[in-house]
Amino acid sequence: MPTLLLKNTRADVTVVAEKALPLPEIPSATVGWAHAQETDSRRGPGDAFYLAASVDGVIAVTCASGLRDVWTFADVVAAVTRQCRRIATN
Repeated sequence: MPTLLLKNTRADVTVVAEKALPLPEIPSATVGWAHAQETDSRRGPGDAFYLAASVDGVIAVTCASGLRDVWTFADVVAAVTRQCRRIATN
């Protein structure tokens, strides 16, 4: 887990749990970090998913967060896979 993340001082959520996730296979990319957080707020429970991968020296980092079930980790893997494909073809 990176320790130098910037804190959002206006955030209205609290992280209640977090865990490292299994690194997915992404063609032509090296996946270096997959992480999930469960959050709670006045609007209800939520999730945040993080995924970082590199292709040819370019790093793609994506975070998706929202109320529970707005995003899945599979959604984040699909987004990073598309981005890595674009990087690999340029």
